[in-house]
Amino acid sequence: MQLPPAAMRRHYLFPLLLALPLHAETLIRACGGEGEWVPSSYYKRDGSRKTSDVAGYSPDVLKAALAGSGYRVAVSLLPWQRCQREVQDGSRYQLAMGVLYSAERARNYQLSASYLHFQPGYYYRRDFFPGGLVIPSLAALQRYRVCGLFGYSYAYTGLATAQIDTGALDYPAVLGKLALGRCDLLIESLEVMAGQRRLGRLPPDAGLLEGRPLPEAPPLVAHFAVSPHMRDGTTFLNTLNAGIARLQRDKQLSELLRRHTE
Repeated sequence: MQLPPAAMRRHYLFPLLLALPLHAETLIRACGGEGEWVPSSYYKRDGSRKTSDVAGYSPDVLKAALAGSGYRVAVSLLPWQRCQREVQDGSRYQLAMGVLYSAERARNYQLSASYLHFQPGYYYRRDFFPGGLVIPSLAALQRYRVCGLFGYSYAYTGLATAQIDTGALDYPAVLGKLALGRCDLLIESLEVMAGQRRLGRLPPDAGLLEGRPLPEAPPLVAHFAVSPHMRDGTTFLNTLNAGIARLQRDKQLSELLRRHTE
């Protein structure tokens, strides 16, 4: 029997419709710092060789929090300052991972619920301070030359931006400054420096490096930063926060973190 033209079109279109996904997923492009803020995000290693694949606690939390929500995630590592600019613009990247809170960032982005807590610390070299270097208070940092990384926030130290040398782009560079005596101490969390050691990114004389908790400083609290220009950004942020709350309630956050700190 010959089908009429309209019926023939429906006949051939029906299998094609069945092959299409019922719900198209929305792609979220996320970025972290290519300086490898371990355990938040870093490049996977094949033995001692760094690959181009991104791993870390932040990508794991992001993907688990959004599982089944209609969003899928693609993660890249960029120079940290560029990552922040890209997300603020929102055209190519919609989310930055591992963002420490500051009033400026709260104005520039939509910040998620917190999902990561670190212990702030300071590091010095025993060859320059053989008797040790004790920082009794945050105010005492004023007496020392302090180093940090470009684009990172150190508001929690109480130091003005101009008081911290942030010319270094990565950890090998800033530790090189410390070794040359260009600064007295480096501000970084204890967990991140432990992660640098695990990745083999500390210098051969890293045994001279001494780290201690930074007094008076509360735990560093990290968030996901969502672009203020993201379409349906409020809906996405609510979905992300609900996912983080679920992971926290089910005690999955600690399990995800353990994968990257053991």
